[in-house]
Amino acid sequence: MKPWNEAIQGEISILEKYIASQRCKESIQQLCVFDFDGTLVRTPCPEEGKAKYLEYYFQPWPFRGWWSRPESLLPPVLSLPLPPELVISSVVSQFRCLDQEWKNLCIILTGRLSTVRPQVLRITQDLDLGILPWRVFCKPESGHLTTDTFTYKQRVLEELAHRFGGIRRLVIYEDRPSQVNLFKTVLAPNFRKQFSIDTCIFHVTGEEIVEYGTF
Repeated sequence: MKPWNEAIQGEISILEKYIASQRCKESIQQLCVFDFDGTLVRTPCPEEGKAKYLEYYFQPWPFRGWWSRPESLLPPVLSLPLPPELVISSVVSQFRCLDQEWKNLCIILTGRLSTVRPQVLRITQDLDLGILPWRVFCKPESGHLTTDTFTYKQRVLEELAHRFGGIRRLVIYEDRPSQVNLFKTVLAPNFRKQFSIDTCIFHVTGEEIVEYGTF
């Protein structure tokens, strides 16, 4: 198993090669970052999902974790194909709109572990976002016990800022208030100081997208 930093660098190198085959990477001026659970799609929380599992199998959830388990994104917990009522259409529409602009690079960045990457990719296909796998980032399994979600996301974004030197603006869509606050108080000041990049944060609450501010 690769160290998590090495795994991140490897994934971004693949993304770089893909971008280079399509356009000059220096043309990318804005990095648009979308969380997954609760931002693009209403995935079941542990309480709801475990209740569905119990109802279907007549036995309790047999695993220790939730977010790291593929079963949390599979039937009977989550129906296939993805039910329309679980799609957060306002955010999906925003993704599609931003992704049409040549200056933008839109990615999905989730704290979900790489163990559930196939399920995350399947759901992004159901959302019809029109993106290929190397624009979806899941937390490496090697960082599961040593790295929290914010630290992982910050590391990915720092590496992207290093690799794509033309980026001048970071746009983040996130549903969790705790993460929104960390992006504002920790990440944004660092990105302005280190990269001269402004950070615009949007807080997703249900279908509503609230502009939290530019920092």
